[in-house]
Amino acid sequence: DTHRQTLELYDEGLSIKEISEERNLKPMTIKAHLFRLAFHGEQIDLSTLITDEKISEIQQFWVSIGQPDSLRQVYEAAEERFDWEKIRYAVCLMKREEQ
Repeated sequence: DTHRQTLELYDEGLSIKEISEERNLKPMTIKAHLFRLAFHGEQIDLSTLITDEKISEIQQFWVSIGQPDSLRQVYEAAEERFDWEKIRYAVCLMKREEQ
């Protein structure tokens, strides 16, 4: 599975850039794989990709603009201050906590 291949390379210590070159994928895709795996319970150190403070900042921003369903609304309202995968990860974590 493509996500697992990404994780194996990440666990070997390769950078996002190195993994993207090795796998011929965009860096954003590599980040998406790692965020998705972490969200679904895989133990991954994401501290180089997103800090707890950044997660909290995105979540607070999302709440402050009325918790829109569309991530595009968050991205645009934040004036592109956060990248897509970080928004998706932070918002999904908060939604999961609310359930």
